[in-house]
Amino acid sequence: MAGQDFDRARNLQTIMNHAFLSGGECWHNRLAEVRAPALITLKGAGDELHPADWEIIIDAIIRHTVG
Repeated sequence: MAGQDFDRARNLQTIMNHAFLSGGECWHNRLAEVRAPALITLKGAGDELHPADWEIIIDAIIRHTVG
């Protein structure tokens, strides 16, 4: 995974940005508390919606909301 991060980085200094974030610890491990229907998809994805994943995302949203 580190190699993939390196290969896709546009700016090598930003590779570790998330390692320096803090303050969200109170939200960790609380997924079971969500009571509204939720769609969680793209295991292993980062924080961007890559165009190669759009079809998967759109299909999942349609399946999740039809009905």
